Amino acid sequence: MKNLVYMLGFDASGAMSLVQQYTTPLLTFMLWGVPIAAVLIGVAQGISWFIADEDKKEQKPLPRTLKKTVMYAVIIECIPVIAKLFGIA
Repeated sequence: MKNLVYMLGFDASGAMSLVQQYTTPLLTFMLWGVPIAAVLIGVAQGISWFIADEDKKEQKPLPRTLKKTVMYAVIIECIPVIAKLFGIA
């Protein structure tokens, strides 16, 4: 009976390899995809700010908008780093 319970037990290494099979490519993509996306978003925000009228420029200054974009990019970029620290990726 004990052998049957042991044979039907949870395969932790199999589960970990299954999770890593999907998370490793995603987190590797995020390591270079997030900064590239942040740069492209920043360029688009800069272009839209330069073509905006003066009232809109005063309401939403470019450095404040870019600071939010960089902050979000750093927070999202922490996800793969934390996953690599914990061995998920």
